[in-house]
Amino acid sequence: MSRISPQMVIAIGICLSVVGMVRADSFNGEVVRAQFTTKIKNNEPQNEVLVLENNAGEIYFFTELRGIQDKAIFHRWEYEGDVVKKQRITINKGQTRFYSKHKLLPKQTGKWTVVVTNEKGWPLKAAIFKYVKKKP
Repeated sequence: MSRISPQMVIAIGICLSVVGMVRADSFNGEVVRAQFTTKIKNNEPQNEVLVLENNAGEIYFFTELRGIQDKAIFHRWEYEGDVVKKQRITINKGQTRFYSKHKLLPKQTGKWTVVVTNEKGWPLKAAIFKYVKKKP
């Protein structure tokens, strides 16, 4: 039967403490909702987009937060895996709903992703939609 040495117990404790500190430092709160939409009214998305035809011209990404204590979040817009825009969104006290808008070109068909990150760059949520050629 093997025994765990006191040094091993201390090492495990230190590792768990460091993991806990990284987790607590990297995320404080939660993303309640995150979705693509073609229209925002009264700071609320009016639909949810998973697939969009390439005659739309623009799209919004809506985010609702709870308990975030950072001063800002970011919407990192990616097209086919490449970052095309990183929009800083300032969080004012009491504010919980945010959105960013992106103009789309008809030739930019394919996979679009927005990654919501905190100020330190930690990803909090991601969403994807497909931009497809308009059906004749």
